[in-house]
Amino acid sequence: MQQLSVSSQEKGVDTLKRHSITAAQWTWLPVAAFVAIVGCLLTTGQVLQAPAAMAAGPSAPVERTVADCTPEKITARASPVVLANVLYTAFPAGLRPRNGGRPPGGRMAAVRIYDPEIPDQTLTGDQILWEAGQVLATGNPDQRRILFAREGVLTPFTPRTVTSDMLALGKDTSGSASMRCDFTGDGSIDGDDVAWLIQWVRRPLRKGSGRWENWHWPLGAVDQSVPALVVPPRMSVDGSGPTKERTSRQRYRRFSDVHRNRRSVLFVGSADGLLHAFDAGSFRWGDNPATAGIREQRGYFRWEPAASDAPDYCFDYDGRCPDYGTGKELWAFIPSNLLPRLKFHLLGDGEPASMNASPAVADVYLDTDQDGIVDTWRTVLVSSQGTGGSGLFCLDVTDPHQPALMWETTDEALVRRQAAPATVRIGRHLDPATGRPRWVVFVVSGTSGAAQDFPAVMIFDISTGRLWKRIVLDAAVDRNRDGQLQRDERNFGSGGVAGSRPAIVDSDGNGMIDRIYVSSNKGLVYKILLPDEPEHAAAGIQHCVLNTDFSAADGRTVPVDRRYQPIQASPTVWNHIDGTTGEDSRRRVWVFFGTGGDTLREERTVAADHPHVFFAYTDDAGKLDCRPDRHALQWFVELAPGEHVLASAFAAAGQVYVGTTATIRSDPCGRFPVPSVEPGSLITVDIQGTVIFERSIPDILSPPLVEDMHLYITLPGGPLSLGDGVYNHSLPATGKPKVRIKAWQPVE
Repeated sequence: MQQLSVSSQEKGVDTLKRHSITAAQWTWLPVAAFVAIVGCLLTTGQVLQAPAAMAAGPSAPVERTVADCTPEKITARASPVVLANVLYTAFPAGLRPRNGGRPPGGRMAAVRIYDPEIPDQTLTGDQILWEAGQVLATGNPDQRRILFAREGVLTPFTPRTVTSDMLALGKDTSGSASMRCDFTGDGSIDGDDVAWLIQWVRRPLRKGSGRWENWHWPLGAVDQSVPALVVPPRMSVDGSGPTKERTSRQRYRRFSDVHRNRRSVLFVGSADGLLHAFDAGSFRWGDNPATAGIREQRGYFRWEPAASDAPDYCFDYDGRCPDYGTGKELWAFIPSNLLPRLKFHLLGDGEPASMNASPAVADVYLDTDQDGIVDTWRTVLVSSQGTGGSGLFCLDVTDPHQPALMWETTDEALVRRQAAPATVRIGRHLDPATGRPRWVVFVVSGTSGAAQDFPAVMIFDISTGRLWKRIVLDAAVDRNRDGQLQRDERNFGSGGVAGSRPAIVDSDGNGMIDRIYVSSNKGLVYKILLPDEPEHAAAGIQHCVLNTDFSAADGRTVPVDRRYQPIQASPTVWNHIDGTTGEDSRRRVWVFFGTGGDTLREERTVAADHPHVFFAYTDDAGKLDCRPDRHALQWFVELAPGEHVLASAFAAAGQVYVGTTATIRSDPCGRFPVPSVEPGSLITVDIQGTVIFERSIPDILSPPLVEDMHLYITLPGGPLSLGDGVYNHSLPATGKPKVRIKAWQPVE
């Protein structure tokens, strides 16, 4: 049993309260101790408990690959997502099976954070609204709607539409003929084997006692894919929506009106090779008329008449109940290039199909008739793939219940092995050829195939999927700042692997992306400049290295041996206006990142006297300006020996939240795991570089999230929430509110 001690000052009286928190388990699934720290006082210890129907858990026996890979050490690397009073989170899903076994079953839960009628009280007890893995496991596998792309159209994944050639059943990993996929054992590979594998995808089987047995857990592990939500479109406060041009603004208003009652859908990828769409209820923007005296600041879930079998909390609402959805799978999608890799889930070799990348969703203004003029608003979903995946695809999810394929493409440069899957970013960029804005997808290249290769940022046209630009990040690094470039400085970034998520910035708020920041495990942060005005189009795209200054503003200097250490996580960017008004006001971009052991290397140890560092740089350069004297190191924080930053930080309202880990690994309990001897830390730093909060905490492998004055972090076993225990705060005019935490520490 773990005990937490939290000190607080309440009405001028210092108090110390202790609460015991016990972690529950779903048989082989560790479930979160979901703890809310209220103001400076720990008032509740909330354990996410499984509904009775889930007590048995998946029936498949799972065997450890490494002795130290135990359930309490498994941490999902996906950050949670919050919408109104609901948190969506993936739970760790057991241990990895041996080769030939099915990936561990996935868990994606919707959790009620607070009662919409009492937003100033933290809920206790079982608040799980639904768990998609359980819902899918109890459904009829024959009724699952699984889609794939055939001749450019989404098509049901059935024996009538799929051939053995599409699944490459007659070939082994080298492409040679093979009979290993004779699943039915009749001596031939034919339509019966196709039907067998398709049925296996719908309802997995496992090999037991020399025969195939039902497993009853179709959802693959969700360990790195951050879920994305489609909700009704929303006009901005100024009525502009995601654009400021008059015509597109008017059309977006009509688009919003048409889809204002659109049902919410949650999208997430999993290690089974599928992108899943789950019912997430009826979310609405604005104020809920059913909650008298309370004005919702972040939208609400529409209240409907409560059914006879509705949850107990519904009967507190006069016969009505918020529609949080059911977690039912609406459909799933398999990218075409992953079809031949489905069989490797069973064969024990090759790279199994994986979709553990994070999807991105956005409302975009498209050129639907390809006449060079954008004319139609649509909601799109774009995603890369998982480990070893070379694909990128775009779906039209304007009606999320009836998706349409826009395009699929593959590029070997997208393949990432051992590194985290690439996360796409969607934004507007100026097309220098036409002088018009276009919506594009930004994505980083994958694992370098050769030592001389440089990382790259790839830009795809979101209307067509055409690769518009490949920006090779080969900028030289004047490491000793002597103004002379030596040969090793010219090639210093070669062989590097880019961080999974490019940070895109519209520095002046004109609706166009004008710079991108990308990290590398070579210890570099690249700055890419994109022209965003027609008169600057001729300047072209430029790039340089941001972090060449190691003399901080406070007079301290970063030791030489702590410069250019590997950067595993993507940089966090805060576009901030310093000063007040008039001439004293200036816009500067803050860039935050930390260093950590190289997860691409098999050696996982770092000398205790060689600590890593968390950096804060500012970029005061104007557009198309890469002068190094405009990039300055403001401050840095030296981490405790053995601690690493493997996840991006979060910046809000003048504070930066960063998590560290004492475990170096690229995926939970994957290859070469090293058990933690010491826990990591949660560190809060203000914008001046002062550490205002630091506590030991289990390994943090996913970026923190700040929402509604609460900080959410994913720990072994599930999510942890820290904040003031009061929700539905008023939205600030700019930025996001900070989280106040006085103390959080274990008690011996």
